[in-house]
Order: sequence, then structure tokens, then C-alpha cells
Amino acid sequence: MPKKIQLIALILCISACSAIKMASFNIQVFGKTKSQKSDVMELLSLIIRNYDLVFIQEIRDGSSKAFKRLLMFVNNYTSPNQKVVYAGTTSPRYGRSSSKEQYGIIFNPKKVKVIKESEVKVSKKDFERPPYCYSLKTVGKTSLSFAALAIHIDPDDVSAELDKLYSTVPQCTQASNTANIIVLGDMNAGCSYLPKKKKEQLQLFKDTSFKWMITDDMDTTVAKKDCPYDRFIVQGKTLLDRIVPNSAKPMKFDKIFNLNQKFAKTVSDHYPIEMEIR
Repeated sequence: MPKKIQLIALILCISACSAIKMASFNIQVFGKTKSQKSDVMELLSLIIRNYDLVFIQEIRDGSSKAFKRLLMFVNNYTSPNQKVVYAGTTSPRYGRSSSKEQYGIIFNPKKVKVIKESEVKVSKKDFERPPYCYSLKTVGKTSLSFAALAIHIDPDDVSAELDKLYSTVPQCTQASNTANIIVLGDMNAGCSYLPKKKKEQLQLFKDTSFKWMITDDMDTTVAKKDCPYDRFIVQGKTLLDRIVPNSAKPMKFDKIFNLNQKFAKTVSDHYPIEMEIR
């Protein structure tokens, strides 16, 4: 790993220490093949260690070895100011076709506790991959309990799945015993998959108790076309009051680490999206 990249990673870690810094990241087709590419895994580990909490989509490995290897890489990287052993878990495998996916979470247990995880009860026809619920609590004197509902929306059925997603939110908040929730993940919520007129018809948009933290002018894709596919959608006054203003944005790792487009796309076709909670 070049020293320049190590230095940049260290600077990013330092900036994350004053609040809970979280991310959502679709690591495109993350399975055995990608997990054997050491240069890709090293960069993924540097990206992840800049956060206290990372939600991962598109894990495609029935053996779970790829995720375990990623967690090992994350914990093998150390810096003088951040000696933390990260923990991680994966959801059940989901998918109506032979291509199954898991959601994953990697977190710093000194900053965040995962209280429980729960499946959401839905009809099989409603989602290609149903959402998955996490109950979380920040560590510290001013701890905050909140829920997270992770999703990877089918690009061929974005509007319908997003409306079904809205109806599942109460399941997650009730399971977590909180009114504070972050709906997050790769929602394919932009460009041709979700034009402005269709977005304005969504219950998640019309219900003003939800705030879309990643806005339509933010680019969450590595490709040249600017599209806001990945989103944080937040509900709950206490949680909204604790979010650091203007902290929600894509983490453009190709530009931060000065990567060429070819290598960046071997990492993922998505940028992580990030946000800070006080």
C-alpha cells in the first residue's frame, strides 16, 4: 500500500473520531473472486476503517468466507490512533432467483452496539431481496437507540419496491422499540430507474416525516453518469437532531485515493454513502 494512501486513510480516520460515522456501501458482486484480490481487499479495508458502522449490500457468497476475509483484512490494518477490533455479521441469503445476496454489517463495538437483528415479514412477490432490520445503540453518555432498515432494491421494479418498503418501516421500529430509523442502501433511486415524477409519487417522499439525506444532486456511482442510487432516508426527531449537518454525502474513493477508473470499478460501481451522528 503506497504511503500516500496510508496517510490519506489516517487523516480520514482522525476526522471520524468526534462522532459516530456510518456508511452504506454496495460492494458490487462481493464474493469469493473479489475477496481473493488483495489490492481490492486492502482498499476496501481502508475505506471501512474510516467508519464506526458500515452496512454492506450485494454479498454473493453462500460460504460466508468472503465476508469473513473482509473482516480479517479490516482488522489486520492498524494505525497509531485507531486500535480497534471490528465485529461483523451477515443476514440470511435472499433472492427469488438463483443469485442470492446477503446484507452485512461491520462495526466498531466501542462506538456502536448491535442489540438485535430481525427479518421483515413480507410477501415473496413484494421484493427481489426483502429489507433487513437492525436494532442499534450508540455507546457513550448521550447514547442513542435507533433502527436501521437495509435494502437492495431491484432496478427493474424500483417504484413498487420503494412503496412496499415504506409499509415495512413500522415492523422495524416496533422490533427496535424506537421511533428513530434510517432506511438505507442501494435503492437505485435515481436517473432512469426513478425519474423525478415517480419519486414524487412515493409514500417515502410524500410522508414529510421522512428526510432524504442523500439528495438528488449527489452522485453515488463510480460511472461517469451522475446518479443518486444509494440513499439514507431518516425518520425520528431525536435522530434527525443528532445528525451532523451536511455530513451526508458520497465518499468518492477514486478521487480521494487518486485511482484510475479501471481499478476503481474493480472495487465497486458504487461509492459508499456516509453520515455522522453526534
